[in-house]
Amino acid sequence: MGRELVFKKIKKSAIGLIISGVLFTLLAIMFAFIYAMDDALVDGLFIIVIFLLLGVPFLVLGIRDLVNPMKNGIFKRNPYVLEQADNMIAHKMYEDKYIMLSDRCIASKKSITDISYLEDVFLVYIQKQSTNFIPTGKYLTVCTATGDFNINIYGSSKAAINELVSRISMICPNASLGYSNEGLAYLRQMKEIYKNNNGMIEHRGYTQNSFVLPQYINNVNNQNTYNQNTYN
Repeated sequence: MGRELVFKKIKKSAIGLIISGVLFTLLAIMFAFIYAMDDALVDGLFIIVIFLLLGVPFLVLGIRDLVNPMKNGIFKRNPYVLEQADNMIAHKMYEDKYIMLSDRCIASKKSITDISYLEDVFLVYIQKQSTNFIPTGKYLTVCTATGDFNINIYGSSKAAINELVSRISMICPNASLGYSNEGLAYLRQMKEIYKNNNGMIEHRGYTQNSFVLPQYINNVNNQNTYNQNTYN
């Protein structure tokens, strides 16, 4: 089931944190030994403390997540992640190199924990990154009721990006497109509605938070419901 993939990812991350924590802690001990041998422990105290401040939290968080994965922050941010992951794996209807879609959920292809109910997607926009005016990254940011996630679209053609945005806009009925003051205000408004309704977003086409997927999910190439200029 999908939840097994969630726990597998948490376990992998926890092991990485533990390894990092051990390395930083060993470095702190090594530097402490070296400076102590030279009777200059005070001189190296800053470096030692820095390594300990990095190593100890990594160790604590890694051990915590390994022993009790339900303590991981993903569950505080998105209490429905296990149910959503199960639904994605059991009822997956579409998948490409960017996203996965089930009858109720959308998720990043790269991470099963970057997932949301379709009706809980509120804002979608393109985010570009650059260093010294040189493009270094391009992401499709998906803002949901339980947090944002990025889909890497760097190097993708304009046609592929347009198709992806169009597909998302068609199956996520509450999604606003494009980064703007109006879009950000709408995002805040929808999150407030979500909060006040105990995690429920009402929308026609939904029955008790269950979405009836539109018939045109497989015909998205024939439709375009957004202003392409927003994404140029």
